[in-house]
Amino acid sequence: MAAIATPETVAQAAAAITAGGQKVTIERVIQHLGGGSASTVTRLLSAWKEEQRAARAAAPKPEPSPVPPGTELVPTEMLAGVSAALDAVQSVVLATCTALVERERGRADQQLAALKEGHQRQLDQQSADHAAALAELDDELADARDAERLITAELDELSAAYGALEAQQAETAAALATTQQQLAIQAARADGAEAAQGRAEARAEVLHSRIEGLVGDVARLTAELAATAAPAPVVEAPIRVEPAPATRRKGGKAAP
Repeated sequence: MAAIATPETVAQAAAAITAGGQKVTIERVIQHLGGGSASTVTRLLSAWKEEQRAARAAAPKPEPSPVPPGTELVPTEMLAGVSAALDAVQSVVLATCTALVERERGRADQQLAALKEGHQRQLDQQSADHAAALAELDDELADARDAERLITAELDELSAAYGALEAQQAETAAALATTQQQLAIQAARADGAEAAQGRAEARAEVLHSRIEGLVGDVARLTAELAATAAPAPVVEAPIRVEPAPATRRKGGKAAP
């Protein structure tokens, strides 16, 4: 199960990657966590690196080496005494002064070397700090590039999904238009069938009226023939007129 990207989990992942002798990158942190959003991991990893830089900046810097003991300058009183005794012991004092000068020169050289060494250590520390800062900037640049690549990939996936959704919507719209067209055709056919049914019912009513009229004419002619014929009674069979079959009009009501 993938771990949730939080400041604690990202810090633990970065510490584990550093302990393994590898460079801490966004991809390695995501792999260590087993997943996570690139933007979230980028933000949390940048905060972790900022904390690391602050911790290194707060660490005590090495102090320059103190001046070796015994290398202090010779007091001026000693030189004054030597100058006072110069006339009496010129040759001895000259040799003594020469020895003192050489000794002081050695001490001064030692002090200068110590100062140079301390200054060089400071310069080396500053150079190391600058190199570490440049390395961190390179790491951040690499992380930013990794984050850009991952975010670009996520955007490409979202764009592809959006394109597929648009294509599906287009297919749905086309299917809906086809269905609406078919429904319109069926509605037109239903209206035509209903109109044809109405015309058929009207014709049936006209034929029924004509038949009833013809039946009445036949009955009248039969009565007239019976009146003018021989006296013998003629029994006529009644003519039965079948009513026209009932047809169903629009709305479900039967025609009269």
